[in-house]
Amino acid sequence: MELSDKTVIMVDHRTKDFNYFDNIYVLEEGMIVAKGSFEEIKSNEVFISIFNSEEIS
Repeated sequence: MELSDKTVIMVDHRTKDFNYFDNIYVLEEGMIVAKGSFEEIKSNEVFISIFNSEEIS
């Protein structure tokens, strides 16, 4: 199924999948604390603390 012209909202906790997403939003206590591509947010402190059990590359 082609999704290039669709908006898809996906909840995911596996960082290995994040490279496939155009935009990622990181929420903490219901507030957006970071947004952008994986490359843009992977150094965000909240993102790192949430995913510290997985290797972020």
